[in-house]
Order: sequence, then structure tokens, then C-alpha cells
Amino acid sequence: MEDKAKRKRGQKVHDSTFRQPSFSTGGDWRNIGEGPVWKRMITGVLVIIVLGAVLFLTFQGPKETTELSERFREWFRKLGYQGTANQFRSDVHLIEYFIVGIATVVFCKAMGWKPWIGLVAACIFGLLDESIKILLPTREFSAVDLVKDFIGAGIAFEVIMLIHTGKKRKPERQSI
Repeated sequence: MEDKAKRKRGQKVHDSTFRQPSFSTGGDWRNIGEGPVWKRMITGVLVIIVLGAVLFLTFQGPKETTELSERFREWFRKLGYQGTANQFRSDVHLIEYFIVGIATVVFCKAMGWKPWIGLVAACIFGLLDESIKILLPTREFSAVDLVKDFIGAGIAFEVIMLIHTGKKRKPERQSI
């Protein structure tokens, strides 16, 4: 009872059931976030891998990028895709940032943060990715690609939210 009264007054309670929200972790990285440590670590590694892959693709030379795009385009052509090479390279941004969006939103959920933070992070990363291309002599900034980045991340956010709300719903009881 005493702990409950302390919590109401805003005083710290030093037991294992109550944790004061704080940005300070006391130097222990395992105290960052609210979810289980293993979920935070796995999703954090996933975000690092996905963002690293995006940066790898951004910094590829024109020859390597074209070869990779053509290999994927042939694979998608077998699935029914009929776009040109340039159109395909632009459309891949939807898939690329769908994956980035999934990774960042799932990471934020594992950390106990609001999922929209992951959406914003994915969009900011898309903006940074496209902005880096301004500085690269063989690449160019494309507003269309940026919009596709945002759309891909937005679709990922919606998919995660639909899955999340579907898990929360309990089946309705039928009365006899």
C-alpha cells in the first residue's frame, strides 16, 4: 500500500515491479526501452542490417547497380512485371522502403515506443538516402523515388498496425 501512495505522489519506488520512465539508463544499455532484451536486440540488429543494405545500394557504382537491377527485373518479369529498366529501378523503392518500414516500426514496438516513430524514422532515412545521392557524381536525387520511399514505409506501417490490432481483438462470443 505504501508503494501505491508513493507512486501517486510521484516519488520513486525501488521495487522490481515499477520502473520510472527515464532517458537515463545509468550506463546499462539493456535498460533502454520497455520490451524484452532479446526482442530489442534482434530488431535492432535487423534495423542495422536493413539500413546498411540500403546504404550499400546507394553507394554502388552505376555498373553494379545496373547489373543488380537487371537481375531482379528478370526475376520480376517472370512474375508478370512489364516495366522498363528505369521504371523498375524507381519501383524497387516501394519494396526497399517497405522493408525499411517493417524493420523500423517493429524495432520501435519492441522498444515500447509508439509505432509511428518507426514510420517517421523510415521516412527521414529515405530523405537522407535520396539527399546523399545529390553528392554522388553517378547518382541523382529523385523526388519520385522519395515519394515511393514514403509510400513503401507507410504501407509497412499500416500492415504492422493491422497485424497488431488483429492480435488485440478477441473473438466475439456468440450468445445462445
